[in-house]
Amino acid sequence: MLHLNRPAYNWKIALYIIPRPDFKGPAGGSSMKSYLEPILMTEKGLLPPGFVLEDPESHYIYVCEKIDETELPTYPLTANVL
Repeated sequence: MLHLNRPAYNWKIALYIIPRPDFKGPAGGSSMKSYLEPILMTEKGLLPPGFVLEDPESHYIYVCEKIDETELPTYPLTANVL
């Protein structure tokens, strides 16, 4: 997230965690949790406290959506940015 969550990019980032196709949850069943809903992250782009990852070898999908250009903050260009 450190590479994606930079103010200059001005992205709205959604995280989806998709388990492996052959993953079976506790007691051999698959979870009823919807994988079509994004995971709510903190302002720093971290998983919320107490979040339990069901499948440690899940696939992480980051969807970065550019925020409307009219809402962009202005950043002056300086030599150290280039």
